[in-house]
Amino acid sequence: MKNFKTLSFTVSIDYIYCLLTFFFSFVVIEYVHDIFTDFSRFKLMHSLTDNIYFGLIFIAWVLFTICIIKYNHKTIKIKIKKYLIAVSCAIILLIVGWLLIDNLNNKPPRLYLSSEFSKTVQAISDSYSWSNGNKSVMADSIHPTEFQYTTDNTLTIPKNEQLILSNKKIKIDRRYPFELLNLECFDNNKTVIDYQVLPTYSNGDLYIKTPSVDGIYICSAVLKYKRGVASYSYKLIVADNIAKFTALYENKTSYVGNNSKVSAIANNLTVPTQLSWGGIELQTEKEPYGLTINYLITEEDFKKIDLNSAQDTFKRNAIIMFSLIGNVENITINLKQGEKVTTYNYSRKMADDYTKQDVWNLSQTEDSFITFLFQLYSNEK
Repeated sequence: MKNFKTLSFTVSIDYIYCLLTFFFSFVVIEYVHDIFTDFSRFKLMHSLTDNIYFGLIFIAWVLFTICIIKYNHKTIKIKIKKYLIAVSCAIILLIVGWLLIDNLNNKPPRLYLSSEFSKTVQAISDSYSWSNGNKSVMADSIHPTEFQYTTDNTLTIPKNEQLILSNKKIKIDRRYPFELLNLECFDNNKTVIDYQVLPTYSNGDLYIKTPSVDGIYICSAVLKYKRGVASYSYKLIVADNIAKFTALYENKTSYVGNNSKVSAIANNLTVPTQLSWGGIELQTEKEPYGLTINYLITEEDFKKIDLNSAQDTFKRNAIIMFSLIGNVENITINLKQGEKVTTYNYSRKMADDYTKQDVWNLSQTEDSFITFLFQLYSNEK
């Protein structure tokens, strides 16, 4: 019985020792790889938590090494020891192989963009100059403003927010240290804007300021790695009223009969300050379905209001509603001064002709809808 307990204890110690060896070997190899990748920025790659983790693994490994030496009796089964050693070697070889394959990659790593309150998107990798030992690879690309950007490459963010650039999206992704060499952002006229980037580095990630003016920007970042220089492009939608745009999109509906969502959309639209809310009316008994929005205004305010500017606002609002309400065909806006009513009528065909496409398709995603709103507002200026 005593021998059996001794055997069980020894096997358990060996097993835990091997598991710790797996973790320790992986961490050591990862750190060595990072040092060889770029020693000058090694300290920026790992947080305090990473270093504590490494230290604890090292201490545990040393302690169990002492235990294995002290309790390694001849009674332990040789086959079990050989099996554990073989598994240890196999895992270490897999890790080494993975690192070697990673080093043989002839392309720059991916670059991800995010902020504190936004989703993570991936930048487009365009031109680069990359080396792998004696082999060098160079690639050119079109101008950043000529790329076709999708929601996967577009980040919606408030102005003056911190933008985070990183090679790491999920836990198992490898972080490659880099330095920002240049950053250019282009406005709708493809003109480079002037703004302070204010780059800072933390745990191998780059933090920069977004432009301070609302707009849609195409940005190109040039990063320097140990193995070369790479350029990345991405699309930024910068706005202070993103919450309002999001509220509009969240109430998108296929049916004008959805009273709560249609009312929420109408209430979130910008109108002249002289107007007050007068409610909505839905025409849903037969096609074509319609929507009427009533606003109240005093006779004195009606004389002060700029009707040309108001008509532009109502037209823009109608186009927005056509993009968010699927089956509404006609929208009427009434300005009521007591018994007197001024009416403005808009049709879906007008919205389609104005946008030169099915306006409903412009709200397929939140990013595409916000991009559409920016273009709509800019056309009024």
